[in-house]
Amino acid sequence: MTITNEYVRKWVEEIAQISRPDSIYWCDGSQEEYDHLAQIAEASGTGLQALNQFLWPGCYAYNTTADDSEPHTECMYVCTANREDGADTRLWMHPDEMMERLHKIMNNALNGKIMYVVPYVMGPIGSPFAKTAVEITDSIYVVMNMRILTRMGDRAWQEIGEGDQFTRGVHFTLNREMENRYVAHFPEERKIFTLNTEYGGYAFHAKSSMGMVLGSAAAVREGWLAEHMMILAIENPEGEVRYIAGAFPSNCGKSNLAFLTPPDYAKGYKCYTVGDDIAWLRPGPDGRLWAINPEAGFFSVLPGINEHSNPHALEMTGRDAILTNVAVSSEGEPWWEGKNETPPDTLKNWQGIPWNPSSPYKAAHSNSRFTAKADRLSSISQHWEDPAGVPISAIIFGGKSSGTEPLVVESYNWEHGIFLGATLSAERENYLERNPMGILPYLGTNLGDYLRNWLKVGAGLTQPPSIFRVNWFRKGEDGKYLWPGYRENFRVLQWILGRTENNFPATQSAIGLIPQAGDLSLEGLNLTEADLMNDLLSVDKQAWQTECLDIEAYFRAFQNLPAEFWDQLELLRDNVL
Repeated sequence: MTITNEYVRKWVEEIAQISRPDSIYWCDGSQEEYDHLAQIAEASGTGLQALNQFLWPGCYAYNTTADDSEPHTECMYVCTANREDGADTRLWMHPDEMMERLHKIMNNALNGKIMYVVPYVMGPIGSPFAKTAVEITDSIYVVMNMRILTRMGDRAWQEIGEGDQFTRGVHFTLNREMENRYVAHFPEERKIFTLNTEYGGYAFHAKSSMGMVLGSAAAVREGWLAEHMMILAIENPEGEVRYIAGAFPSNCGKSNLAFLTPPDYAKGYKCYTVGDDIAWLRPGPDGRLWAINPEAGFFSVLPGINEHSNPHALEMTGRDAILTNVAVSSEGEPWWEGKNETPPDTLKNWQGIPWNPSSPYKAAHSNSRFTAKADRLSSISQHWEDPAGVPISAIIFGGKSSGTEPLVVESYNWEHGIFLGATLSAERENYLERNPMGILPYLGTNLGDYLRNWLKVGAGLTQPPSIFRVNWFRKGEDGKYLWPGYRENFRVLQWILGRTENNFPATQSAIGLIPQAGDLSLEGLNLTEADLMNDLLSVDKQAWQTECLDIEAYFRAFQNLPAEFWDQLELLRDNVL
């Protein structure tokens, strides 16, 4: 396909003049191109390895360097003309100063290399919510992943057309120098520059950079929501389908919920995945909130995935997938912690070091990932590419709390629900992470404007979704989890949907509405209603008084939070006295 868009050609030439590649390759997104590039990458010894094609057809493994395998917030910037318009949770630099730094690093950086031009669309082709972009990269690994994660190639060129509304992105792996690593976002100019990294969350611009950082900034300007959310469809025995969106900080159960399989007791119920990581939500003409999954594939964490915990995710790893930072046996079989109890012999870990169960280091990186096309998932929703999106009945915010948070609580109203999201937290090994809506690491605007936008969007809805907060991680006195989690989380979702349809009453507590005894199914579990009410759903007012102090201290770190959130904090403080 000939690229006639003068805006695209001028910009590509500008980057080529700076970086001086040996040649420019314009990607068409075909299977033939993908296979050809994979062969080149494998032959060049840059880290791509074909797995056992009899057992893992179409699958490849890839390893990054040790210091380039997870997020590094110290290199992530949001660059705006005025500092107050930037993200107050991220580093800031004036766009002119940042661009001067980037150009110095990019100068002659691609001598001897090929520069790949990757056009892509986020959102279903033809959707009014979709956005177009072009990423320039020096990495075949990035090209291959972008083909899986986006609508990439000739169809993207067609969507871009002759206009100038596409987002511009530059990614150069270079030599991965940490001191010259930059992940720079320019929301006012719709540009992304990521240098000296090949970590997927940064190198694949369709992930956090465009999906959430630039997305959240655009959403505030335009009156919609770009969120770190999964979308799940639940079909009841009568064939009625409802959709739930959920936001969770990392390692709090979002992916497992996105790929949920109903437990055995739930006869006739089915779950389908719409998206596992990013949701773009807009008010619809019917007064409801509608959501699309802007991605075309999944880039999900591997450790802990097995036939019991997440069979649908495991299924996707076995065909036409890229597995990043996993262990691989001499027979070309991948393995990661939690996959099964018996790892294959002759394993080398994700850094190529021989490994066995007694080794003092991990086989796979704790942030190892798989990339797979969404249509490879047998439980994908038939509406996952609907241009209009799907209507959201309920929003879930999920954290991690061993003692304070109950299993589930429903908000009293939209403002209270956003407060539940704004105060979301997750217990880590040595600290408590506050992470409003689970999006804080990926926010492209200041928190006050972001939360104010949530209020504005809600005010425009005549049928807003109900909002809930969940916690799968409460522990007993023995330090063990009280709730079984995984598939059994469906029981909570069943109650949530029942609440949206007024099928269940609820009990008012100091922090919100909670289930009444008998309304949350315990069939087949080793739990009694007394266990549920006294241990999993109880509210310790003294613990919540401490929580109020922590929330206040957190809120004071931000300059322009809406008054509504301070009002909600005072209501909570009064309720738990």
